Amino acid sequence: MCKYTYKHLTILSACVLFGACSAWGPVKPIREDQAQQCIQQFRQAPASSDHGLASGINLLNWNLQKGSQPGWETQLRALSRHRDLLLIQEAVNDNGLTEPLAYHRHRHFAPGYHTGSQQTGVLTASRVAPLDRCNLASLEPWLGTPKATAITRFAIENSNQHLLVANIHGVNFSLGVAHYQRQLQDVVAVLAEHRGPIIFAGDFNTWNGRRLALLEAAAQRLSLTAVTFTEDRRRRFLGRPLGHILVRGLTAIDSDAPATEFSDHNPMLVSLTWKQPLHDTEAATLRHGTAVQPVAAE
Repeated sequence: MCKYTYKHLTILSACVLFGACSAWGPVKPIREDQAQQCIQQFRQAPASSDHGLASGINLLNWNLQKGSQPGWETQLRALSRHRDLLLIQEAVNDNGLTEPLAYHRHRHFAPGYHTGSQQTGVLTASRVAPLDRCNLASLEPWLGTPKATAITRFAIENSNQHLLVANIHGVNFSLGVAHYQRQLQDVVAVLAEHRGPIIFAGDFNTWNGRRLALLEAAAQRLSLTAVTFTEDRRRRFLGRPLGHILVRGLTAIDSDAPATEFSDHNPMLVSLTWKQPLHDTEAATLRHGTAVQPVAAE
């Protein structure tokens, strides 16, 4: 914990010393039209599938810290074996994930930070093949490095609805919230077009009240409910959890955030079941929808 706190205190110290960097350029995504491209893609009829997600979904959400801690492979293998969906942040896109994810041959990687020898990003892995997928990317305002979001659509067994899954690694190194707000707005714009169940999860980096308020506003706009944990061991900074699992059209029946030594974030495990039928308020949201307004800052 001390190591983690020191790391983030260092980050915040840099924020104070170099706060002027937040004005380097206009707040905009890497591609102005990336959210609209995803929207247009998901508006098209998805490819048909004979296999969909079953009546229950076991989900793992975990920031893997680039696999920098020895033994992470064994831990990931153990945690993921009985999971239908894996949402991993700071995943390394190389063959090192092949063996730990042997039970999840369908993998969608959205690239984020890249060095000459290593490509990291967010990874969504599943037992069943997604119908389609798209990526969003936002820039860290000071470092100039991308933070990725992977969005995938899945068929549901015995249903004409689909599940949309967004796996995000939130912008972190910024003094204000403008870049963070824009990142959420792009994801909300895509998810707001969907008329079925949603899972929106990842490492949101909600380490202050303004960031958390933006996420709560996004959740309210999309009719998402946060999964809660009886023994909440999610990694925190300044008293606030950094990772979240938000759902619509699903109910959490079991959840856990076990402590681990194999990352600077603890994994989040949840078992979900479909809401059948949807509540009237949710059904109205899914039928009619509304134009997406900007996610308001605090």
